[in-house]
Amino acid sequence: MKFKIYILFVLHTLNCYALAAQLQDYSYRSALDTNTDQWHKISLPDYMFRYGQTSLNDLRIFGFTSEQDTVEIPYYLEVLKEELLVEVFSYKEINNAHKDGIYYFGFQLESTEEINEIDLDFGERNFDWKLVLEGSNHLKKWYTILEDYRILSINNGSTNFDYTTIKFPNSKYRYYRIGIPHTERPDLINANLKRIVKKNGESKDIEVSKVMISENKKQKETEITLDLKKQLPVSSLKIQVVDQLDYHRPIVIYYLTDSIDTEMGWKYNFNVWQRGTLSSLMDNIFSDKEIITEKLKITIKNNDSEALQIGAVELRQNLYQLIARFTKEANYFLYFGNEKAKKPIYDIVRFKDSVPENLSKLKIGEYEELIMENQDKKSFFENKFWIWGILILVVLVLGLFTLSMIKGKA
Repeated sequence: MKFKIYILFVLHTLNCYALAAQLQDYSYRSALDTNTDQWHKISLPDYMFRYGQTSLNDLRIFGFTSEQDTVEIPYYLEVLKEELLVEVFSYKEINNAHKDGIYYFGFQLESTEEINEIDLDFGERNFDWKLVLEGSNHLKKWYTILEDYRILSINNGSTNFDYTTIKFPNSKYRYYRIGIPHTERPDLINANLKRIVKKNGESKDIEVSKVMISENKKQKETEITLDLKKQLPVSSLKIQVVDQLDYHRPIVIYYLTDSIDTEMGWKYNFNVWQRGTLSSLMDNIFSDKEIITEKLKITIKNNDSEALQIGAVELRQNLYQLIARFTKEANYFLYFGNEKAKKPIYDIVRFKDSVPENLSKLKIGEYEELIMENQDKKSFFENKFWIWGILILVVLVLGLFTLSMIKGKA
């Protein structure tokens, strides 16, 4: 029994030293409000993306008990982004016909389903058509869902653009049909009838401190530069065009990865974030993936067309939060700013289903810098005497245990 106590004491001591050694590599921390429940959520403030790793792998929650023990709290990270749930329905083609210069394509679902989107794939690669979409439950009467809905395909040496997705309000019919006015029967290869359900996320606007719009007539491009006030995660970008005309322009969006101060001034290095098309047919929202940056650059290829009048450029960021489990009363802090830290591995990541649904939010304070404190700690931990001290402690504990065993036998 005494041996177990000795071993637990040694392990506890080693653990305390290990945590103390780990803390020395952190440059910042923020105090957390007193926890009242076992589970809490913690919304991450914007300064995390400036002072922490861009991956956020360095985040750690440490607590300090009244007994001077240091505890590490497990957590997992959630990005509250919008999600699209897509359900595709099987169908069979029916009543494909031609009447009064309109070619009809009919679809019969296996059951009456609610859908809101149809993807069309045509053999033609250059067209500009307007169609009508109708629905029916008994094939006796058709109800108009959309009319004069424009679909378009442009494929040439400078542009490859297809807009052949029909989007409409939720509609629930057993039968659907598309009518396309044309002189010849369109070559419809395939259609996907589906329901798109948006799972709402949580996001907020990003304040842009400076916008610069210039026209490069030699390259036949419009260039837009956006400066953010600070480094932030950017999840989507929306471009508003003032012109009330039809347009289809190739667009490339770049984000700043790093910058170097040279004798000739600042040199900026950009990577491609997204490629696409700026079109009068779409909402011009680009949200392919999320990046963390403080500067964006957009190029719009005008070719031989007049440059578009650009209105507002809107940026949004997803919100981040930690889901953490607390087990002891302590003064807790969220540590960050450690380039050496790797992503932690906690058991709770595998048991998210057991987390309560309604979690109270734990407030987080402003950050404090730990550089001077860490320098003092570093000078201590880099000294090999503390390692020898622990080894001597272990030897003493084992020696005491051995002596007690000998006395017991005597």
